[in-house]
Amino acid sequence: MCRAWAKSDCLRTTKAAALAPGPIAQLTDIGLSQLIRLKQPIARPYETTSAIYRVTIRDDADPGSAFANAGRQQVKNLKGDGFELHVTGGPGKAAMAAAQEPDAEFTQSSYFIASADARVKDLARKAVGTEADPWRKALRIERWVHNNMTATNDEALATADHVAKTLQGDCTEYAMLTAAMCRAEGVPSRTAVGADLRGRARPAGVCVPHVDRSLGGW
Repeated sequence: MCRAWAKSDCLRTTKAAALAPGPIAQLTDIGLSQLIRLKQPIARPYETTSAIYRVTIRDDADPGSAFANAGRQQVKNLKGDGFELHVTGGPGKAAMAAAQEPDAEFTQSSYFIASADARVKDLARKAVGTEADPWRKALRIERWVHNNMTATNDEALATADHVAKTLQGDCTEYAMLTAAMCRAEGVPSRTAVGADLRGRARPAGVCVPHVDRSLGGW
């Protein structure tokens, strides 16, 4: 098992041991082991537009590089293994309009974000229809993916062309297909790995690793 966060820890075993049946109570709960508990709850998390997190990452030679440094998220005051993460929210369309020209990597097809795949292109055309505005294109694609995919927890980081065939997966598959469909329609996009606040399901003092698609604000 590999945990894709600031640092990866891998456990090696035999095929027989991995496939052997065992009591559920003795199995490792991967989800619980990846929870990030905050020192104190965030009041009104879904109404909050900016926040400063104090983050400590141990056993990492460059802890500040664990998070992206871009427009609405900045790493500041790095000291030893700790730093401040300044996060600011904002309207998506306004961020796209004010953003600088994105690098080519956010518009081109890649192994995971396979925007050149024929089926991905076909789904993107169906989702967008006659819309020409980039932001509205992205909203239509996001809505189409939400309405047509089935959430499952047994897919392992599939490529967008694979997801276009199965229309199944979790946050990683939703993100890959959405980003690929956007690129297929000429809308720059990327996937983002971060912490998703679970204020409704749990007290707002817990975050979980989450993958999403990102538009604008380069």
